[in-house]
Amino acid sequence: MREVFFCTLTRIGHEVRKKYDTPATPCDRLLACAKVSEETKAQLRATRRGLDPMALAADIEARLGRIFTLSGVIYPWRNTRRLVTH
Repeated sequence: MREVFFCTLTRIGHEVRKKYDTPATPCDRLLACAKVSEETKAQLRATRRGLDPMALAADIEARLGRIFTLSGVIYPWRNTRRLVTH
């Protein structure tokens, strides 16, 4: 999920204008940072290539379902939210 960070605040009389940084994921921010070594950036890129967001979401949903089943709590979004996996 991309995040937007607050950059500057400009006051013109009674009006306040806020300027935000461009949206970027935490991984994108690390890759753009000059303080991060190239070796670390290469590892981040390799990790990112190996991730499948849909598979991760399905895995999380399955684990949450198991936790709710074991705890006896009604799974709050089971009937309203379905993930489609291909």
